[in-house]
Amino acid sequence: MAGMDSKMLKPKKYSCLSINGRDRKNSAVKELAFPSPSLPVRGFCVALGPSLNKKGPHPDTVEIMIETEANRALTAWVEPVPGGWNERSAPHAPEEIYLLGDGQDSGQAGNEFLGHGALLKIDTADKQIFLRTSLTGFPPIFIYQDSACTVIASSIDRIAAAPGIHLAFDPQGTVEFALIGKPIKHRTLFRNLSVAPAGVGLTVELAGGMRMVERWRPPRDAPFASWRDYSTAQEAALTAALHRMDLSQSFLSLTAGLDTRVIFALLCRDNRLLPAFTISGIADSLDARRAKELCDAHELKHTVVSLDDGFIRQFADCAIEASRRSGGLASFTQASEVFFYRALQNAYDARLSGMLGNQIGRSGTEGIGLRNVPLEVFDGDFIKIAKRLSNRHWFKEITDGADFSALYLIQQENLFASIANFGIGSSYTIQQTPYADRTVILQKLREPVLRDTSTSAAVVRLRDLKHRFLGDPIQISFQRQIVARAGGPVARSPINWGWRAAGGVSPGGLTLGMLALFDVLANTRLPKNCLAARIIARTRIAGLSGFEYQDLLQKRPVAEFVLDTLDSGTARCSPVIDQAVLRRARAKGFGGRSARKTLLFALDIVLAQRNFLTGA
Repeated sequence: MAGMDSKMLKPKKYSCLSINGRDRKNSAVKELAFPSPSLPVRGFCVALGPSLNKKGPHPDTVEIMIETEANRALTAWVEPVPGGWNERSAPHAPEEIYLLGDGQDSGQAGNEFLGHGALLKIDTADKQIFLRTSLTGFPPIFIYQDSACTVIASSIDRIAAAPGIHLAFDPQGTVEFALIGKPIKHRTLFRNLSVAPAGVGLTVELAGGMRMVERWRPPRDAPFASWRDYSTAQEAALTAALHRMDLSQSFLSLTAGLDTRVIFALLCRDNRLLPAFTISGIADSLDARRAKELCDAHELKHTVVSLDDGFIRQFADCAIEASRRSGGLASFTQASEVFFYRALQNAYDARLSGMLGNQIGRSGTEGIGLRNVPLEVFDGDFIKIAKRLSNRHWFKEITDGADFSALYLIQQENLFASIANFGIGSSYTIQQTPYADRTVILQKLREPVLRDTSTSAAVVRLRDLKHRFLGDPIQISFQRQIVARAGGPVARSPINWGWRAAGGVSPGGLTLGMLALFDVLANTRLPKNCLAARIIARTRIAGLSGFEYQDLLQKRPVAEFVLDTLDSGTARCSPVIDQAVLRRARAKGFGGRSARKTLLFALDIVLAQRNFLTGA
């Protein structure tokens, strides 16, 4: 790989690779040979810098030392997938290839980028390590760079544990986390730490630091001649993707939505039905009700993991674990995901879901709302950045006026919107989805007619509501066509908030959908004890997923955990939170919306500080 046309990356300047594809300095595209097969790994960490040749940053890892010169070491730690390696496949050659994530299209892609898997090549002969991210950016790869060292890893906790690393909060990323709900433009919560862009190849060399040597560019193929041709091609590609997947140890994450309904329909057609799981609140959510209907009709085992008293008892531990596995981006809101995976008791190796179906199927987004934590929560330099960012919706911030292209949705919007959830899930099982297949992605970029890509928050919100109640026209929706052709209960059962894939609206489904919508509004917009909220509660219809934040905060173990954490020594020395504001919010409790937002944001920050900041 020596001598390739590329530009050296300077310390602290990696963000230039992620600015919406506008960087043209690093545009070289090379096809690098990757021998097959690759060894599967759960995670890895690559470190270049002084005194990094110590114990690996994660248990159960294999350490590969390339060389040490003048107090400069290049070391890799890889964590094998249990049962994926044996004596014959263990590292022994001067050049080894490792696969992180799902390699469903590795045989199809040849030497090209995978749709949902990252490839790591360790070349001890040439004293370098090569990394290629996936077309979707998942699984995410994190890069830390300062003047002394470079560390690339599959998770932030691996970077934080590497020798010589001292993380600190990044004001820009932290403020975006408070106002938007996640850092954007490949930022994280921490200084000098970014998310690698989708579709790039990077080398780390003992003698030359880190540089980019590849950038994937989509082929300029002509659009499909008609929506019929496009739909036919996407159905064939999704079918082929599922056939390539090893589903022998997988379960299906089934919801009331269209994305998983398509997968369910294709599996039914091929008689490859999997055990199905749905997470729900104590009251059956709309997701749980629809999934049970489908599974009962096909005599398929369906399990609802309820957020019951067992979840309440484990909440504190689950929230702390969610923070660690998500890189600090989720604690309270994703504690349920940790509980869900623990309930599975390592019975499955992979989770098959409809991830990316929103972007592929209808050019949708994962979310358009704002977290909008009150600005007064910030202290020091953070408040200055908060005031500057608060005047602009994040849609405009991330696009700088450009449209939401299909490629943008696939490679950037989905990445920053879903990175916390994916980080938690991938630490337990491989995350599978047919929508991340290379052919499916390439065909998406060839839609016959460009869809509405407005970045107006109001337009996008209305588009989302239309999908939930009515769906896209069947003529342009390959997803609806797949489900409609399946027929039977799959096609008749309402999707989301009441519409049917084959056409028309289910009166009963619409009623349940409206109640689900009211439940969501009651739990996010209304005081808990107001008359409207009490009436909605009596219907016993939970929202789409059944996660009721206000109800959860009424549970004594949960409330005590939140308040005790915010009264800890870690909280009192937080560089982000204004202590006077935090005390006032604690005194008000969880009843008021503003105080509740302040407290839950402070919880995220304090747990991130405890998990990742040295000496916190």
